[in-house]
Formats: sequence, C-alpha cells, structure tokens
Amino acid sequence: MRSNSIFIVLFCLLTSAIQVVHAQYETNLIREAGNAGGKSEFNRIYKQELIYPEASLIAGIGGKVTYAFMIGKDGTLSNFRLIHTLNEELDNEALRLIRIMQWEPISKSGEKWDSQMEFTIVFDPQKYPKICKKRAYEKIEFPYSPIDTSLVVQDKMEQFPKFNNKGISMSEFFRDNLKYPKEAAIKNIQGTVIISFVVEQSGMITNIAVQQHVGGGCSEEAIRLVSLTKWTPGIKDNKAVRAKMKLPISFKYEINAK
Repeated sequence: MRSNSIFIVLFCLLTSAIQVVHAQYETNLIREAGNAGGKSEFNRIYKQELIYPEASLIAGIGGKVTYAFMIGKDGTLSNFRLIHTLNEELDNEALRLIRIMQWEPISKSGEKWDSQMEFTIVFDPQKYPKICKKRAYEKIEFPYSPIDTSLVVQDKMEQFPKFNNKGISMSEFFRDNLKYPKEAAIKNIQGTVIISFVVEQSGMITNIAVQQHVGGGCSEEAIRLVSLTKWTPGIKDNKAVRAKMKLPISFKYEINAK
C-alpha cells in the first residue's frame, strides 16, 4: 500500500514538472523577424512586382543585391545599408521590393523588439522574360492616376479598395472557387480564417498573411483564394494608395464542400 502511495506521489510530481516546463516553453516562445507571409509570399511578390531596369536587362547584368536594415517594433523600416551592390538602378529596384513587403520584428512572449535584418534580392536577366511571359505583362499598369509613390500603406482613406473579379460578387467568387481541404472534411474541421493583405495601386495584392488560423489545410486554402482576387485601388487625397485590408473566410463543410 505504501509503495502504491509513493508511486502516486512521484507520478504527480513528474506530471507537475512537465507542466511547468511546458508553461515555461509557452511563455518564452520566440518568433523570428521576417516578412508577412514568409518565403512563399516573398516569391509571389517578387514574380508579380519585379520590374527589371531596362539598361541592366539589355546589358545582361545580374546577381545579388543585399541590404541591411532595422525593423522597428511597429514594423517600420529604417537605417538601410548596402551590403552587396550591383549598380544604382538594380540597387534601387531591390530597395523598392524590400519596401513593398510588410515586415514583422522579432517577438518573445508576444513582446516585439527592434530587429536588425539582412535581405537579398537576386536579379537574373535570363529568367526575367519567362517571369513576364507567365504573368502576362512587362510593366505594371495602374487603373487610376495619379498614384502615391511613397509606398506607405494606408488604413484610412476616402475610398477603400473594391473587389473586382469579372463582375461577380465576392461571395459568389468564394462559393465558386473554394475547395474544401480533404483533411478538414475528414476531421470535420470548420471555422473562420482571417487573412490580411495589401491592395497595391495597381489593384493587385501583396503581403498575404494569416491572422487567424484554422487547421486541416483551411488556412492554406484561404491564402490560395485571396491570391486569386482582383481589386480596384483605394483612393486618398485623390491619389491611388496602398491599402491594408483584412478578409474573413468561413469554412463550413456542409455548405461549402466540393
């Protein structure tokens, strides 16, 4: 009887120790600094937004441009410094692409810290024509002018971006294009994914990131859906601006399953 009591006490102590370690791990979670949406979203932005400087493209100049910069607690960028340069026009295009992206500083236990970052943009004059062919344009067109060239992302404006996909409503678009993830269907996973993104002055979108996750592949499907949407740009002070947006996407298997 006594040995059983000792075993129970030891088991309880061990369980408590595991819970303490787990609690310490949870409260010391560290999220590294990086761009919204991670590597996959950077690749999408790069292929969508890259405009290869004409003189460098004709001359066949390519390679890597690397910048070091500071990400503030609020995501603002400062203190840009060239680590590796190619030429002025390629350096400027690399800087523009970096500034297009939204950035998150390092965080620990939910507290954000100023962060030092290095980021490299690769220019390949041989691959660029293939990128243009796949995306079906060489230069980005702007449906409204003039445009705000500051690259500042606005959250307040006189006219917010409007969904603009082939004359159908947003609800119709999601109804017709949502593919319920197989894992979520099998496990009956349902819920609402919240996606944040930026509508550019062109009406195309960048910086797609998940703000509220749902498992079973729902978050990934929400990202795919949002990446297919088209918009009219937001307007502020009579200029087309970059606009911050959030979009909830509901997953209800009985209604939306395909």
